[in-house]
Amino acid sequence: SDLRDISLHGKRVDKAEQLAWLVRFASLRRYYTKGGQGALSNIGSDDISGQRLALWANNQRKQHAAFTEGKKTTMTIRRMDMLNDIGFEWKLQMPGSKVEWENMKLKLIQFKETHGHCFVPPAYPRNKKLGQWILLQRQLYQQTRQTYSHGLVLPTTLSKTKEKELLTIGLDLAMDNLSFGNSAYDTLWMCRLEELAAFKEIHGNCDVPIDYTSPHYDLGLWTREQRILFHRYKEGTPSQLDKRRIGDLEQLGFSWDFEHVINEER
Repeated sequence: SDLRDISLHGKRVDKAEQLAWLVRFASLRRYYTKGGQGALSNIGSDDISGQRLALWANNQRKQHAAFTEGKKTTMTIRRMDMLNDIGFEWKLQMPGSKVEWENMKLKLIQFKETHGHCFVPPAYPRNKKLGQWILLQRQLYQQTRQTYSHGLVLPTTLSKTKEKELLTIGLDLAMDNLSFGNSAYDTLWMCRLEELAAFKEIHGNCDVPIDYTSPHYDLGLWTREQRILFHRYKEGTPSQLDKRRIGDLEQLGFSWDFEHVINEER
């Protein structure tokens, strides 16, 4: 131990507190090693250990600010050196420009005008960037409301103004991830159905090949999934394939027979 382990107000850091700090630091270093972002904004709202790490990281920023202002703090020069070495962000930067955020907001408005809702799936095939952007806005909103006994609030780049704008458009920021995902699934399903209709328009049938070299590989996987879900439905097993979706597929002339498709591929 040396002078770098002494806080600004002249008190040497307690060993137990130092050990606890090192444990959190090791977790943060592992998080960065696995490709985590400096703002810890890609931690899921259901990841409790991750949320605590984000709280701890936010506290380091507060302690660092106190250190630079000459106030009482637990921050030391050694700790600052260690955090700097792993690329820790002392000041959270807003991801993307204001122009980019406004552009994505416009894309969301256009999506709602087309679909009548804001349930954009993360893997939305027509605009994957929009799907990921919506996911991030919901994560930032939910993380902001994650508080713990010590009263710290997670860092966020979603201002009150932006939050109000998104809510005004109709984006449900508070809905739990499972419910939102189930609602967004229908959007994704309808996109695939339209792709299948376009495939039939060109090829005259709905027998999409599963060949991974095909430009229709994802659609082929989707059609196979529908056949699996259909057979589960017939057996009485709960399935995402309901009567409406079955009717939509049959109206296109979709075959539920695996053997028929395999023979066509040959």
